[in-house]
Amino acid sequence: RRRRSQSAQPGTRDATTALATSVVLGALILFAVLGNACVIAAIALERSLQTVANYLIGSLAVTDLMVSVLVLPMAALYQVLGKWTLGQAMCDLFIALDVLCCTSSILHLCAIALDRYWAITDPIDYVNKRTPRRAAALISLTWLIGFLISIPPMLGWRTPEDRSDPNACNISKDPGYTIYSTFGAFYIPLLLMLVLYGRIFKAARFRIRKTVRKADKKQPPLSPAEPVEKSAEAKRKMALARERKTVKTLGIIMGTFILCWLPFFIVALVLPFCEVGCSMPAWLGAVINWLGYSNSLLNPVIYAYFNKDFQSAFQKIVGCKFSCRESGARLRGRCRAPSSPSAPRTWASPNSFRRRNLLALLLRERNSPPRFLGGPLALRKHLFIPPSSSSLLDYLQESYKRLQRRFCFEERPTKSEL
Repeated sequence: RRRRSQSAQPGTRDATTALATSVVLGALILFAVLGNACVIAAIALERSLQTVANYLIGSLAVTDLMVSVLVLPMAALYQVLGKWTLGQAMCDLFIALDVLCCTSSILHLCAIALDRYWAITDPIDYVNKRTPRRAAALISLTWLIGFLISIPPMLGWRTPEDRSDPNACNISKDPGYTIYSTFGAFYIPLLLMLVLYGRIFKAARFRIRKTVRKADKKQPPLSPAEPVEKSAEAKRKMALARERKTVKTLGIIMGTFILCWLPFFIVALVLPFCEVGCSMPAWLGAVINWLGYSNSLLNPVIYAYFNKDFQSAFQKIVGCKFSCRESGARLRGRCRAPSSPSAPRTWASPNSFRRRNLLALLLRERNSPPRFLGGPLALRKHLFIPPSSSSLLDYLQESYKRLQRRFCFEERPTKSEL
């Protein structure tokens, strides 16, 4: 990843400009840390999200979190002060971490695109091939390529002018390394993603239209009076809407990636070859530089927060951090007091499907051998383990209350209980 002296020229900065820059960059770093940390927490805490596809998204969040924590604070300090003040050793470390983490983040996007391509073009066979081991191999490959791109400047693949200015911290401007790093970190992954998402769109469109054709053959019109053409037209409109949604999703993914990184890598590839005849304003260099960094903020929004499974997990995690206490705590209507406080509770009522299942689980937990007691760890610690003298009814009542408080669900009495 290429740092340019034009993005942060040494010199005295206006205090107001420096303060405004600090606030903007600080907010960007803060939101990037929080966004990626929430994605990691959701995958770690919610078992339904622990799938192979989400392992790649979680690894992407870890990589972007490393960018936010290890790289962006030093980059912000360099930007605000207008010069490098941490010494040459820290400059080498900063450049290595910058190239490693940003390259790995970009390659994670390729790994996600490749996983989605396999899943949609070979859905039957890929179910068995889509294993955690394969995900681990893809993740390891992204980091290996990142190391192969970030290490060469530290081993001497640089020019003498790279360290001539003690107030600047720039990556190697060697022409060979410039081509090697920019093509390995961006241009080849960009080409791969364009090909993969293009084929994904073609496969999705073919599947949508095939489904519509099958439905046209099997399903008769809704009524004898309704013409067949009207029913077929409605199905075609539905298929067109699904195609537009697919185009929109893929457009957001590729559009954001290209918008963030393409200006940066064009400048990174062109400037080292025409430093004499090419010039760029310092503010434009800074905008292009931080536009690339902002991709670490946008990745969790695109790949996680737009996902309905992640949205449900976030709501569940945030909502159930607050338990329903007897004092009547409220959380946006999720934790509510019983509809009728005076209504009697029939704990063994056959009218509540959820209650029957829960009671069956509690009975099974109570009667299971000690070493298997509790089943899932998240549930086991909330069960009430009574002394030997406790009655079965006490055990069921206390365990049910604890689970109700912990997981924030409301118990509504049925009509037969009122």
